[in-house]
Amino acid sequence: MPGRLSIGILLAGLASFVVSGCGPSAERLAEHEALVASWRADRDAGLREPDSWLTLVGLEWLEQGANSFGADSSNRIMFPPKAPARIGTFFLDGDSVRVELLPGIGVTIDGQPLLSHGLAPDNRGSPTTMSYDSIIWYVIERRGAYGVRIKDTLSQARTEFPGIEKYPTAYSWRINGKFEPYSPPKLIIVPNILGTVAESPSAGAIVFKKRGRRHRLDVVGEPGDK
Repeated sequence: MPGRLSIGILLAGLASFVVSGCGPSAERLAEHEALVASWRADRDAGLREPDSWLTLVGLEWLEQGANSFGADSSNRIMFPPKAPARIGTFFLDGDSVRVELLPGIGVTIDGQPLLSHGLAPDNRGSPTTMSYDSIIWYVIERRGAYGVRIKDTLSQARTEFPGIEKYPTAYSWRINGKFEPYSPPKLIIVPNILGTVAESPSAGAIVFKKRGRRHRLDVVGEPGDK
């Protein structure tokens, strides 16, 4: 998601710009307005998807050993109030996670009514996904730490989302930029909201000038990404 967002902004903002004494034509202005409007519409639509970031309602980190979970405050991992008071237990053993569910709760694991299963985290392909009613959750791994990301497809943030905030569209920010590749690609250290850092590969940078100053924006993503 961060990579796609960065590239989307670059496509919307770092397109070709020809300066002329008469300024941009009405046709160019309309083309630019349409490009920005299309990007904003795609962004809005993505945030309204049932698995978007607007559905995020919790992130809890696992400890080694047993981690009970459910809506009751006695659990090691707290779930939203609409969840059952006690759902089951996560077991973290080194870098292996499995779950044991209480019978009769109605939770599914990858769509199956299982009671016990090993859980693949998000950095090993598609994570094993559990669900109950509108709540879905799965294990993530960040620099050796394992957590449970909890989403609610009917979260208030999603169902009442009014759309992204927007600045007025300005053609003067349609700038001609040059892509300078990194060979080999470099890793960018990115702090995140969790208080940790992540490494993101950058295949190169967009270099451009604005108001007489030279700037560069590293592009996030793997080489060959679109």
